[in-house]
Amino acid sequence: MKRGSRRRRLAYGMLAGAAGCLACACSTGGSTGTASDSGSLGVSAAYYANAEAVVKAAETSTSTWTGPTTGPKSAKNEFIVDVSEAQSNAGPEEVGVGAAQAAKALGWKFKVIDGQGTITGNVDAMDEALALNPTGIFLNADTPSEVKADLQIAAKRHIPVVGWHVNTVPGPMGGATPVYYNVESDQTAAATAMADYVIVQTQGRANVAIVTWSTMPVAVLKTQVMRNVIETCKGCSVLSYANYPLTTATTTLPTYITALLDRYGSGAHKLNYMMFMNDQYADDAAPSLRSAGIPTSGSDSVSLVSVGDGTIPAFERVRAGDDYQAATLPEPVYEDGWEVMDEFNRAFHSLPPDNYVTPVHLVTSADVNKDGGTQNVYNPPNNYQEHYEEIWGVK
Repeated sequence: MKRGSRRRRLAYGMLAGAAGCLACACSTGGSTGTASDSGSLGVSAAYYANAEAVVKAAETSTSTWTGPTTGPKSAKNEFIVDVSEAQSNAGPEEVGVGAAQAAKALGWKFKVIDGQGTITGNVDAMDEALALNPTGIFLNADTPSEVKADLQIAAKRHIPVVGWHVNTVPGPMGGATPVYYNVESDQTAAATAMADYVIVQTQGRANVAIVTWSTMPVAVLKTQVMRNVIETCKGCSVLSYANYPLTTATTTLPTYITALLDRYGSGAHKLNYMMFMNDQYADDAAPSLRSAGIPTSGSDSVSLVSVGDGTIPAFERVRAGDDYQAATLPEPVYEDGWEVMDEFNRAFHSLPPDNYVTPVHLVTSADVNKDGGTQNVYNPPNNYQEHYEEIWGVK
């Protein structure tokens, strides 16, 4: 696998939405706290302790296998087509790498078709996949509603479809866009853990700006959850909740950040954190903060956090400690690929899905070099490959 490809810019195929704007929210927030005694907290000691517990659990090493231990033996002579939303996007690309590894272990044929980050490209990729007469279609980060007609054709032809990040929640999808199982971690739990991390880091005095992407359901879910958690923190403020599509962030975020700093650069509601649903936003935000002369530490700093995707630049920023990004919350992309293949194997045996959901994992300076982090990827040391091979009878 070419690890350098993780540096390439995301090329999501959704149409760019309207540019975001500042949206001040009233609260009883204050500046970042620094003392450790409970009297300095912007929240109750009990609230803070609960947030600390959530963060600690999310930072815990995931070396213990919590996935399936039983299942059907490997089906024979299967052919899976990976319809990738965009191979320039590190998430779909690397989940596909894991799926290809698992397919090889199973003895199956595996082919990737690149949707190239556009709706038209993804529809064409699905058309091509159906023309190849596969026994299974891997819907890899595509939006099911955009390929609805092809999903219905697959269902009529009894071709199981397994997805990755194709819904706001893990699990089966029925109705007009049938998907046997959608593989992903619990995005609500992930967003909650990140919001609690920010609350802990600011001693319950977080003043945040949250950037969403209104046309992407999972993005809205994650950012709304973060917003809701921050708003339950008595001493915290959501200063802005703005819509900036990822496809236009490079050109629009600098102006947005300038406006944020002009309005919230000092005072009781000084901006101290920016929260994103994808690391790509941090790629664009960090240079803007640097150009504005914002320090990377201390009471005048602004930190960046993201719920997804754990890219190489994100790991490097977190590790450096002097490049604004404080945390990221990645998916175990290779393990997810193996889970996709396991769900296909269950579908081929006419069994229900296993419904395994990978644990949430928070990457901060405390654990950035653990669980695969030295290779700038979250790859839990839980021997998932061996566990799946044993279930499939191919070990």
